[in-house]
Amino acid sequence: MSYHLFYKTAVLGLSLGLPLPAFAQDVAASKLLAEQGNAQAQYEMGEYYFNGYDVPQNYAIADTWYQKSAAQGNADAQTAIGLAYYNGDGVRRDYK
Repeated sequence: MSYHLFYKTAVLGLSLGLPLPAFAQDVAASKLLAEQGNAQAQYEMGEYYFNGYDVPQNYAIADTWYQKSAAQGNADAQTAIGLAYYNGDGVRRDYK
């Protein structure tokens, strides 16, 4: 789930009184799995840090997690990295 989709889902869900998506509910559990090499959890950690959800917003840490996940073939993480470079989010804007 891209950070844009996460944000829209979270805003809509909160406005309707619905719970957040499952991956947005437990930073500690995601971190443990991410440190064990789980590509989806690594992507989720990138999302947490990119959006500042339950952790301080930090694009550099988000990029580190996205890179680990992307290296394992996670398409969402690869897209997040591309968007970061396209938008200049924590990195120098680079359209290549």
